Order: sequence, then structure tokens, then C-alpha cells
Amino acid sequence: MGIDIHIEDENGVTLQIIYSDIRNLFSEVVNKLNTNEFWKCIDPYGDTIFNHLQFPTVVAEINKIELSFIDEIHKREINEIKKLINDINITNHLYLCFVGE
Repeated sequence: MGIDIHIEDENGVTLQIIYSDIRNLFSEVVNKLNTNEFWKCIDPYGDTIFNHLQFPTVVAEINKIELSFIDEIHKREINEIKKLINDINITNHLYLCFVGE
């Protein structure tokens, strides 16, 4: 399994699964980006959680992913994740979680 993306509340309850990485495509891209200070903080085997103050950084980093080094299948997946992340809003007491498997 790969890295799923969830929205959780302050009690750790999953409110919405935004993305499920059943083909490991996002996980593979995150592993290639591990030289970047932000992306090497994403734990592919555990949970990485961002609050409403950190969320703008997540959006900025997702949008900065350079797609030239990956193939078309991965590009489509990353573009879909970019759209999903840009369409949500994390506010007080909500958390964006990268859930590693």
C-alpha cells in the first residue's frame, strides 16, 4: 500500500479520505522527492499530520512538484492529488493526514 491522504478531526477520527494510493504511485513520487526538506518529512510507513497553520505550506509544496522527472502515469496521479488538495480547506481542529502503510 502507499500513502493515503485523509482529513481528520481533533480526536483523530477520519472525516474524509481524500486520496487512496492503492497503486503506490504517490508513495513512489514522495520517495523520489526525499531530498526536499518538506517531502522527506512525509513518513511512508507512519502518519504525518498537518494542522491549519501548516496547510498553506502543504499546498505550496504540492503545487511546486516538478513533473518533468516522472512518467505520464505518475504525472496524472500527482495532478489529481494537486487538484484534490487545492479544493479542500483545513480550518481549526481539522488536520490533513498523510497515512503511510
